[in-house]
Amino acid sequence: MPKAGKYEYPAYDLDTCIERLKKIYEVSKSSIVKKETAAEIIGMSPKSGATLSFFASLAMYGLIEYRDGNVEITDLAKRILFGSSDEAALAKREAVRKIQIFIDLFSQYGANVTEEQLRVFLRDRASVDLPRIPELVGEIGRVYRKVSPYLMLVEQPKAPAPAEVAEKKEAAAPEVTEARIPEVLRIQYGSFINIAIPMDRLDILEAYYPTIKTTFECILRDVERKLSVKEKTAG
Repeated sequence: MPKAGKYEYPAYDLDTCIERLKKIYEVSKSSIVKKETAAEIIGMSPKSGATLSFFASLAMYGLIEYRDGNVEITDLAKRILFGSSDEAALAKREAVRKIQIFIDLFSQYGANVTEEQLRVFLRDRASVDLPRIPELVGEIGRVYRKVSPYLMLVEQPKAPAPAEVAEKKEAAAPEVTEARIPEVLRIQYGSFINIAIPMDRLDILEAYYPTIKTTFECILRDVERKLSVKEKTAG
């Protein structure tokens, strides 16, 4: 599988992997398929370098496992392919977070990394040989731009048991109309930034504080970068 200094990285983005894996399943009607058969289904030569890179990418995302010359579609992949929209989204986040270089890039630069930032990262964090950096900036940047939105997703806490809900309702303050009840936890970054947490679920703030903190640090870095570019343009 491709390497960038101390990191390994997938040659294919997650959506491409999912699209082809779905076709493999739909044609074979099985979660266990011979590797050669799977390659032929998606129009790839079983022994080509591109095919080896593709299946290596599937394995890195945790979408397949190898068993006696066969590839087996994992439970994680099945949640993406057949789960609800929420289940699929969280499963995609889990898949992308299996790639350490993506986690480290997101932690340092957020979802939108520039080519210059990626060059610095590959040189200083990944310890990549200088002659290889221009090539890797293109390859890794292309994949990262497609998978980074999944790293912005925040896992929702499990819904409380019915008994817990009943107890909280009895002890609750004056009733709030349904239209005013916010989502349990929502972080949105676009035209505005908003966090909505019900007053009776402040425990969520404590439980998810590291995630919230990391998300806002990434947002602030992104805003600072955009402001810096705007100031340079205006100057």
